[in-house]
Amino acid sequence: MTGRIPPLRRPLVALAALAAAALGVALIPSGPARAQDAARVESTTRPNFGILLDPPSRSASRRTSHRRWTQPNHRPGPPDHRPPPYSIGREEVVLVDCGGNPGTGAVESAVARLRPGGSLILRSTAGPCVGLLRLDKPLTVIGDAGLDPRDWDRSSAPTLQAYDGAPCVIVSPGVRVTFRDVVFAAPRGADSACIVGEDAEIFLNRVLIRYAGDAPAIYARGGLIDMREVEVKAETLSPGVVADQATVTADELWVSDALSGMEITAGDGPTSRLNRVRLVGPGVLAAQPGFGPRPVGLSILASRSQDLVHVTNSKICGYPDGVILEGAKFHIERSRVCGAIYAVTVHGGDALIENSRITFSELGVYADGGMITLRQNNFSGEGMPYEERRSGRVVAEENRLWSDYYCRPAFRQIYGNRHTIVWPAYRSGFDCMNVAYPRAWWQQDEEDLGVEYRSHLALPASYENFQRGRGWYNCKGEYVDSTRYFDNDRWTRGPEGFNRICPRPPGYRARGIAGIDTRTTIWIGDFDIDFGGRFAIGE
Repeated sequence: MTGRIPPLRRPLVALAALAAAALGVALIPSGPARAQDAARVESTTRPNFGILLDPPSRSASRRTSHRRWTQPNHRPGPPDHRPPPYSIGREEVVLVDCGGNPGTGAVESAVARLRPGGSLILRSTAGPCVGLLRLDKPLTVIGDAGLDPRDWDRSSAPTLQAYDGAPCVIVSPGVRVTFRDVVFAAPRGADSACIVGEDAEIFLNRVLIRYAGDAPAIYARGGLIDMREVEVKAETLSPGVVADQATVTADELWVSDALSGMEITAGDGPTSRLNRVRLVGPGVLAAQPGFGPRPVGLSILASRSQDLVHVTNSKICGYPDGVILEGAKFHIERSRVCGAIYAVTVHGGDALIENSRITFSELGVYADGGMITLRQNNFSGEGMPYEERRSGRVVAEENRLWSDYYCRPAFRQIYGNRHTIVWPAYRSGFDCMNVAYPRAWWQQDEEDLGVEYRSHLALPASYENFQRGRGWYNCKGEYVDSTRYFDNDRWTRGPEGFNRICPRPPGYRARGIAGIDTRTTIWIGDFDIDFGGRFAIGE
């Protein structure tokens, strides 16, 4: 039969097999090489229990899902649309001391090593940390040296400095990050903001931001921005802080050096609350630009949903326009709007201002639309306290006014030709003050802005002697000194003192205090005499 070995050739085949076996044994390596070959064979023949338990489907996506990305390979796609590969970090806390070496990527690699919810501790012993933080996972960034909000310049807190023309931090949507005891620096920001967030939750606690560029120092679109003990020094033509339909909460926020202070576009989120906020401009004269709109301390704009912005215990000073409200809801109390040309301007919306101090040079409150309620405020300035235009309406209650133009003293007859001084109300809801504007208030609000002190009080001659109970004023507003009658005696004793210059009104009868014609009023300045419409000089 074919295929069988003939009996005579069997010994030759056996000898060939023994020779081949001997040669194979001679070629097999010994020692470590044999162990590596055995391990390779074992790993190849080992069963994959994951595939056995979950066999792949016939779809193309499942057929390629088993591919594993190695270190030289990177996840495909542009980095701005897909999460970076460092989102799979495993470490809880990472300490980085970058030492001011730009381009090393120390900060970026430290973020990559962190797992979501981890903490990054910055230390910059030899200079600032230079880098860009792209945060797509919740993190906490802490400076190891601490930051004293009362002594910014001499603080030793670590500094994170941005690349030229790039932001310091970019926070992805839906991510919650916290920064504490850190200084952010963007000396050449160009068109990029220092801190950028979109639909994110950003918490700043004891943070200093030094920015120079054309964009805001902090820009938040949607989401939440929370600032506690934060100072923003922004040399920019834009507002120092911009919140576009983002909820803003601030406590001890200081914004300076920016042409405008803060801009908030109210959205449909919770109420934005600003407490102990200081928006300080360069002053009215220094803040006048050669073109474009005037700088504004606080701009509150409206979107489709009108949200409320609540400001308490704050100071907005040094801007031509202190506060501008456009279609939103605004409530300010126990605050100061000072050193402004127009203190508060409302173009639609509802505004409530109470228990606050407002100083201005031309107009206190301008209502172009909407409603403004003024309650128990202190107004002082050279212009009008308020003005209504178009559909604007102002409701005033128990406000105090210092104005040497709108608050002029009047003389009211008490006894014969003896008159006292009264300060009539400017309008309903505004009481004129008969004392000088407190100098302590001026020192708190306007002294640093270069505004000279003014008492905003028009006083007749010898008013101090009159206040001490000595003398009186005649019907022409002239002071009459008397050393015989003092205090209440000057209104009940002595001759009545009528003459040709100040004749007796028709029907006048001297009855002392009981016979006072309370309608008799003489205005200083024009010296118009009104005896209840019955008599005037020359008749």
